[in-house]
Amino acid sequence: MKNAKNWILFAVVLVGVALALTGLFIAYMQITTTVAGASTTSTTTLFESEFFTETSDLSRACMAFAIMTVIFACVTLILAALQLSNVARVNQLKMVTSALSVVCAIIAFVLICVFANDYSASLGGLASATSAPAIGAYLLAIGGIVSGLFGFFPIGQRKKSKK
Repeated sequence: MKNAKNWILFAVVLVGVALALTGLFIAYMQITTTVAGASTTSTTTLFESEFFTETSDLSRACMAFAIMTVIFACVTLILAALQLSNVARVNQLKMVTSALSVVCAIIAFVLICVFANDYSASLGGLASATSAPAIGAYLLAIGGIVSGLFGFFPIGQRKKSKK
């Protein structure tokens, strides 16, 4: 039964990494533009947009923390796989990368919310542009937090033998 628990923990970490990776490459910010009462909505990804490739510090911070979230989640997955196969006992390192995955995911989500708020503008009643985080930002945050929280648990620990 203990082996089943280890596989379930590993599977949840794997799902978290998949969510974070998916969130990195799909719609990250949603922009709604209203001109004279007509409204259009568009989405932009993190890497294919002029909004994120501009040289502002906030856009670079959004990209950096999103990438760091995925990196730490992937390292947590690799370390969990090493523990599951009893190749290495790296529980302390896995706990550190798990915690960093959670912290980076939260910071990345807060930064995209701040960036979306800063990007919104209004020209009176004539035109306005509002932006908000899209599904990619939510998936990245959820995936980073899930992989970090479930990666924090020890996998494949052997019981000490009684003498």
